[in-house]
Amino acid sequence: MVADNRDKIKKENSNMKIGELNKKFGEIWRGLNVKARAPYDKSYKNAKEKYSKDLAAYYKENPEMVPKSQKPKSDKPVSGWVRFMKEKRSDVAKKNPDLKTTDITKKLGEMWKTLDEDERDVYNDQAKDELESWYEVNPDKKPKSKKETDIKETNDSDNDSDNDSDDDSDPDSDDE
Repeated sequence: MVADNRDKIKKENSNMKIGELNKKFGEIWRGLNVKARAPYDKSYKNAKEKYSKDLAAYYKENPEMVPKSQKPKSDKPVSGWVRFMKEKRSDVAKKNPDLKTTDITKKLGEMWKTLDEDERDVYNDQAKDELESWYEVNPDKKPKSKKETDIKETNDSDNDSDNDSDDDSDPDSDDE
């Protein structure tokens, strides 16, 4: 609608600044009935569909460019704390309808801190068991342990030192 009428409206209102012109376009748009808006709505819908298809094709060719917000969420199991929070949040909210979400979370944090260690272990053990079974299904997602990393680094440095010299002689020895 704006593209079709921009020149005409600018000529009629040559003294208006851009912001004022945009307000004028808004007034005109709001004044249109459904029938008058139909061709613009159809054009918008077609352009949006084309854009969505083009964007999907681009992301398929360039997966590294997909915004984090559009990537699938991890199905990794939640921690014991999150399990506790999910279980207790609705009860706390019902008992304290005047509390904001942040205050409910703070209250849950206090409850978690004062929870008996045995009760806390129930949540943490459930989370640990679920995480271990998840790692069995997703071994590529399992973080490398420090030992594995240290062993790899040690092997790499051993290989590097083997390549440094061809003879096994000690440069400090007096064998010569």
